[in-house]
Amino acid sequence: MSLTTDQVKHIAKLSRLHLTDEEVETYRTQLDSILEYVEQLGAADTSGVSELARGTTRTNVMRADESIPCDPAVREAMIKAFPRRQGALLEVQAVFEGRTE
Repeated sequence: MSLTTDQVKHIAKLSRLHLTDEEVETYRTQLDSILEYVEQLGAADTSGVSELARGTTRTNVMRADESIPCDPAVREAMIKAFPRRQGALLEVQAVFEGRTE
């Protein structure tokens, strides 16, 4: 499959990219190579290969969540060391722009 210059320009427009004519030609060549490789993969005979439900035999590599009680003295020390707080509530800087609370 070979892409035309107009097709590459259309893809660039959809991607909100502004390309020079030189860049369009570079990307056209690169995309042609990628599509050619995909065609080769599509031509491979996979009729004797069984489908996989997943690519690995591991189902969960994370440890289970467990609640671990905190020593009250350690908790109090952490709260006292926090620079901005209201009682046991810790104040942190807003993470969204325009928010001050």
